[in-house]
Amino acid sequence: MTQSIINKQDILQPYRESLDVINMQILALLSERMKVCMKIAEIKAEQDIPMMQPQRITSLLDMLRDKSTDFGLRPEYTESIFQLVIEETCCREEELIDQLLNEKVKK
Repeated sequence: MTQSIINKQDILQPYRESLDVINMQILALLSERMKVCMKIAEIKAEQDIPMMQPQRITSLLDMLRDKSTDFGLRPEYTESIFQLVIEETCCREEELIDQLLNEKVKK
């Protein structure tokens, strides 16, 4: 019986390995996205642009929801993932902008 279960688990191994690769790609893309957002934060600090851009977030989420079904994903799923991504990005942007503005004041 145990041998049968182990063999059945082996069938899943190639798929799990594929998922591991995809998960690393997702992490790499999230990292790249964050780098771009940090550059945007620098520009916002330099140009005195407000960190929060609610209209941009709304239009981004709307666009992602609309495109979700093209990728076979539920819009609610996509929106919840990107809300987390955006929340973390906003926190990191705010930290960087505060840091840059504090450095500017000290000069």
